[in-house]
Amino acid sequence: MSSSTSSGTGAAPATVERERPRDVTLVDVDVHPTMMPAALEERLSARALRHWAEFGPRVAGAYAMFPRMRNGGFRVDARPEHGRPGSDLGLVRHQHLDEYGIDYAVLTPMQAQSFGGEAPELAAELCRALNDWIRDEWLAEEPRLLGSICPPHEHPDLAVREIERLAGDPRFVQVLLPGTAEQGLGDGRYRPILRAAAEAGLPVALHTGGNEMHRGAGWPSYYLEMHVWNGNTMAMQAMSLICGGVLEEIGDLQIVSVECGIAWAAAMGWALDDAFRTFGETLTTGMRRLRPSSCASTSGSRRSRSRSPTIPSSSCRRSSSPA
Repeated sequence: MSSSTSSGTGAAPATVERERPRDVTLVDVDVHPTMMPAALEERLSARALRHWAEFGPRVAGAYAMFPRMRNGGFRVDARPEHGRPGSDLGLVRHQHLDEYGIDYAVLTPMQAQSFGGEAPELAAELCRALNDWIRDEWLAEEPRLLGSICPPHEHPDLAVREIERLAGDPRFVQVLLPGTAEQGLGDGRYRPILRAAAEAGLPVALHTGGNEMHRGAGWPSYYLEMHVWNGNTMAMQAMSLICGGVLEEIGDLQIVSVECGIAWAAAMGWALDDAFRTFGETLTTGMRRLRPSSCASTSGSRRSRSRSPTIPSSSCRRSSSPA
């Protein structure tokens, strides 16, 4: 995500000189910050800290999953002098925001994917600590950055509480969930989370990953096969949301596909519509009024909507810089 020479975490953002005015707002919608252990530990209660120190995580982190990503999923020049890639705000400014002229960048912490799957109370503390760190150490220091609310996604009551705690802060522009959870998001257990996001006017971003990354034929053996077909898991989630009736029930819900493509949506929509007409499945699915492709098109599966009034929704672009 960032390069090898740090400009210092506290350094002021540099002014990017451009030859001529630009017609679009350049937004990187997928930048991965990394919270270092010391920053996490100072935000945990004594009980949670003792549990974390003695037993460690129950859920493997995104970068510890097999098959492993080359260089841990980061650019080879992204490691700061001290800490892990993504942990130094000054470095992110220097080699990403400034170098590529990024107007806004949406932070998507991958640690949320594992934090949200821990035991309830621990998951709530871990996610709260991560969100507070993003707010205090990143959003407060760099106006070009926007945040994602990371809730304890496997514990809906606690997740709703975390969304409501931060929804009033306009710097948080979406709710971030892993691309795969313990169940498909069409399952009723996740309704409170999705409804809370919609009521707050926040899209729900599904980022590739989670702990169920196999594709139905077993766990992949190589990163290449996992990476190339990330869209498969997103298509499965889209079908779960559609067939579960979520997109009809929560009409204001917006779904964002992050790092999972969208080319699969047309074929999936056609196949769902064809089977829906053939089987007449209004009585055996959660759908009642709309044909499947209508649900998908009205809720959207693209990264375009943002709460920030300073970012025109039609101007979002994914930067060419690797996250």
